Amino acid sequence: MEFNKESDNRLSFPLYINILTMFFLLILTVTGAVIFYNYIMNERSALQTADRLLSEVSQSVMERTQAVFQPAFMAVDTYACSSDMEEKATLLTHPLAPMFFRTLSQNPNFTSLYMGFADGDFFMVTNLKGRDSARKAIKAPKGAIWYTLSIFHRHDGSRFALNKYLNADCALMDSSLENAPPYDPRKRPWYKAAIGTDKATLSDVYFYAFDKEPGISVSQRFDGDVEGVFAVDISLSKISGFLGRQNISQDSRIILFAPDGHILAHPDAQRMVKIKEEDGKKKVTLARINDLEDPVLDGILSTFRDAGEQPFTRGIFRANGEEYLAHVAVMPSQHGKEVHIGMAVPMREFTGPIVRAGKQSVFFSVLLLAGFIPVIVWTSRRITKPLNQIMSAVRHIRQFELDERVPVRSRINEINRLAQAMETMRVALKSFGMYIPDALVKNIVTSNLSPELGGDRKELTLFFSDIADFTTLAESLSPEALTNDITRYFDEVGSVILSSGGTIDKYIGDAIMAFWNAPTEQADHASQACLTALRCRAAVHTFNAARQKQGLLPMHTRFGLHTGEAIVGNTGSSDRMNYTAMGASVNLASRIEGLNKHYGTEILVSQNTMAKTGKGFVFRSVGRAIPKGSTESVGIFELVGTRGGAMHGGDEFAVDDQTSEFLSRWEKTFKLYLSRRFAEAAERFEKHLADRPQDGLAAMYLTSARNLAAIPPPPGWQGVTTFTTK
Repeated sequence: MEFNKESDNRLSFPLYINILTMFFLLILTVTGAVIFYNYIMNERSALQTADRLLSEVSQSVMERTQAVFQPAFMAVDTYACSSDMEEKATLLTHPLAPMFFRTLSQNPNFTSLYMGFADGDFFMVTNLKGRDSARKAIKAPKGAIWYTLSIFHRHDGSRFALNKYLNADCALMDSSLENAPPYDPRKRPWYKAAIGTDKATLSDVYFYAFDKEPGISVSQRFDGDVEGVFAVDISLSKISGFLGRQNISQDSRIILFAPDGHILAHPDAQRMVKIKEEDGKKKVTLARINDLEDPVLDGILSTFRDAGEQPFTRGIFRANGEEYLAHVAVMPSQHGKEVHIGMAVPMREFTGPIVRAGKQSVFFSVLLLAGFIPVIVWTSRRITKPLNQIMSAVRHIRQFELDERVPVRSRINEINRLAQAMETMRVALKSFGMYIPDALVKNIVTSNLSPELGGDRKELTLFFSDIADFTTLAESLSPEALTNDITRYFDEVGSVILSSGGTIDKYIGDAIMAFWNAPTEQADHASQACLTALRCRAAVHTFNAARQKQGLLPMHTRFGLHTGEAIVGNTGSSDRMNYTAMGASVNLASRIEGLNKHYGTEILVSQNTMAKTGKGFVFRSVGRAIPKGSTESVGIFELVGTRGGAMHGGDEFAVDDQTSEFLSRWEKTFKLYLSRRFAEAAERFEKHLADRPQDGLAAMYLTSARNLAAIPPPPGWQGVTTFTTK
């Protein structure tokens, strides 16, 4: 016999907690995944939008820059091909001067138109409108809008310059003559860039000779008796102003630069100039990107160089403790110089709203989750309530409490099906109990008994009960009534045995066989068996009182108990087993129960059982007997009741003082009987019987004492009765 007790030490929680946790994690996971997905997609969308925006800004700058450079290239190309270009200026003017005035008026991005000859002669027209620094540098009178400069050479090679200041109507306001002017067009960057080629050329940024402003020129060589170069000056301040208006945000950057890091245009034109001291003198030079000490511009240039000095749509770098999105585009190469447009915008300008939206989504999700928690709790409890009811029903079924239906109603189909299956099992088990003793099945189920053939030797307290005169009772009833009565009787007695921890082995006609200390270990099995016998006697008395009120015959019951070793376990075959106890102790317990009929008692126990109970019970000496089938005598005692307060649950059977005094006198009388003082014993037994006329044991010993007084037993007599019948 084995017990199948699986233990699981893993931490477990109620189902509704698991459902709540599952819902919580599910919502949290889904919400987090949605937020993360939205963040990734929105970030991707934002970066794509940023790419488009930067490309659009780049294209706008490129178009605007081309709108500045293209007319300049067209102008130098047109003028360089003009037949009047080879003409030199006179002291009055130049043949192309009116055209120069008109061209400058129509192109506000142009500051000057001029031509330089290979012999050093020079003619220039400059627009002074809005150019205070230039006006101050050439000392133009107030109201002067136009300025012309003509440089001539004499036959002796000396040079002189004629400065003219004109108003808006090109009328002369003032003039001056300067000998040996320091300006030589042949040494200027615009002249050097174009003299060796027939194409229009864009110069590097340089300082204009007259106003020291940084600028850039488009120039082209022309032919004539004296070749020369025609050039147009472009105002970088206007390009810088335009770049400043293209800044996407306060922290963004936009710049035109050359691959070597020279700045071609900056939103702040003043920053294109670097002032440094050499030999105690201030020297003004053009700034490079590294000279500005701007980490963002440095990041643009560094990213550009990391990309192999190639334009790129998107680059990411860190500056000022945050990430920047960079974009570099290249101007059309027909300008003869590689010019790049560089832009950088803080990543937060595009992803900041996404981050804020993400935080708001998290906050909203937390609020939503908090709002859903009561709903989830309610839902989980709605789910677990019928499951708990099913678990309760399972516990009842496990304890073989099969009277209550499985009370489950749920809108969940699987739970309803489970409840129906449990109800079917309950009905089946209850029906099964009609064919075999359900108490035995209950004991096997509740004790986790593994149904394997075999048995163990154990000390048991064995219990037998039998209905007195059952044959007479059976003859007075119909089979149906007898079956109904005996079933009710077994319910009364069997329920007491089971509730006291006893195992009902079998029902034998009107008899019951039970035992204690198997399959579950019980240290006080003898005491529990004796207490059960007292409870069974009380239950039978109550049962009989009810029957007598109905005019039915009582079912007087006799009980026998014995404690001893027996083999207990499963017997039978592999397909049909019976959990039972076997051995001499079983037979002896059955014989002791049968001795009640001879002694006129209700509950008899063996000397072994009495010894195992301790001092909690009250017994009366019955004698020694050799039951049928035994070879040795056994001490027999009547179980009378319990000692008040001596054991838990036994006070209702406590023996009163009158009974205690009676038992004390009985033991003295019984000693007289055993000491062969039969006449004295008979007198005392007669008094006992007078006190208790229904005492069958006193009546039996009164008769025995009188008989032995008349015919004394042999010398070896010890009061042992040998029985040859059950």
